[in-house]
Amino acid sequence: FVLDQITPLPLKTEVDGDGNNLATYSLGAGQILTVQVKGRAKVFNPTRDLTNSGTFSEIPQSLKEKYLLPQKYWEVEDTFIKKTVEETTQNITKDSQVENVAQKLFQKTVSLLSYNTARITPNLTRLGAKEALLNSNNAVCMEFADLYLTLLRRAGIPAQLIEGYA
Repeated sequence: FVLDQITPLPLKTEVDGDGNNLATYSLGAGQILTVQVKGRAKVFNPTRDLTNSGTFSEIPQSLKEKYLLPQKYWEVEDTFIKKTVEETTQNITKDSQVENVAQKLFQKTVSLLSYNTARITPNLTRLGAKEALLNSNNAVCMEFADLYLTLLRRAGIPAQLIEGYA
């Protein structure tokens, strides 16, 4: 990503641990600030060879600690999420192949949700995984991503959401 211009200038900028560029502004209570960013980005989808993904016993502890946690929109402790993962993956062991479980959970995600193009509006409200399951005919891209990430984390596969806006 090449940043050509940002108006108004932020108080500071930094790159977080995941490589995201963050800009900091100071606003008063109730104040609204429109920030205009001009830049260029090369968007690509790298090919990943999941056949060498290994087994659950090979997942580094550092990744588990960072990317298995429940967070807003990713309700990994929810009863329905737990049940969905258990029914889909059945008996994951330390010798189970990560690739096989990830593929099953992907197929489950796309079978559970239906895309609703009518929801695509400027003020789209993000539902999160649990709410997406409760409103399965009302999903957009974010709900598919949130549900898949949540199912992966629940199954013990560290997962991180990578997103962008243009």
